[in-house]
Amino acid sequence: MYWPPISPSTAVRLAASTARTIILKKVARAKSSYDISSRVRLLLPAFLLAARSRIFAVQDRRADPANPSPSFEVAVVRPADPGNIAAGQWSLPGGNTFRATGLSLEFLTAMAYNVDISQIKGAPAWFGSRYFDIAAKAEPGVVLNREALRPRLQRLLRERFQMTMHHLIAHAKGYILVIDKRGSKLAASRGDQPANFRVNVGPGKLQGKNWSMEFCALVLTSKLHAPVVDRTQLAGRYDLDVSYAELTEDSPLPPLPMAIRENLGLRLAPQTVPVDTIVIDQANQSPTEN
Repeated sequence: MYWPPISPSTAVRLAASTARTIILKKVARAKSSYDISSRVRLLLPAFLLAARSRIFAVQDRRADPANPSPSFEVAVVRPADPGNIAAGQWSLPGGNTFRATGLSLEFLTAMAYNVDISQIKGAPAWFGSRYFDIAAKAEPGVVLNREALRPRLQRLLRERFQMTMHHLIAHAKGYILVIDKRGSKLAASRGDQPANFRVNVGPGKLQGKNWSMEFCALVLTSKLHAPVVDRTQLAGRYDLDVSYAELTEDSPLPPLPMAIRENLGLRLAPQTVPVDTIVIDQANQSPTEN
């Protein structure tokens, strides 16, 4: 769960107000002979201590100067060749290096923070139209799966593009992904590919290996142009192979929501959902020197 940043003084005032309300309600129900104010004075410090601990623990996890995020051992960032822009590519997860060709800062930000491009707000006009090549290497022994790549890519964006951002939880009309009442038809992954491996997620295809349901919801967000939140409560990993008809084509195949229900035993239920939005505060068009 995301906790929006608040000042310590505001946090303490909110905690105190909540604590007093809880205590007074409990005291009102209590059958006791001693004075109510005495009970409040005895219990309030414990409530405040617990509240302060919870608030500051969340703030520490968001930014801990003593534990900076990992970085690439070496990284070269250059503006992309205009002739390669249409064929943006990036390396498969699992090696010790990360290479990207012809990717915009918008796409790199979505990759770094594991969000759909539609969840990025406040970016400058050039954010999706200036393209870059990246060649980076992690420290020895590090395998750059998606979980290891993201914090390193986030730090590269901060240091090389001077990018600053903040999270904002918004609510929008979208879908929740749930198990159909007839039961799941998902096939357990054989684990022969890296986590969340895309086989084909082009038009009319939802094909992947070793997917989590959270990642499936992220891919569906891009396809449906609306936020999708995983509520299946499935913690496993699965291999998916779904073909469907795009809305703009005449095809005997079912549309995406029906195809998911028929092939995977999952259902897309319309609902207002929370959306983790990445708000760009600033970013430079040109990366710092290599």
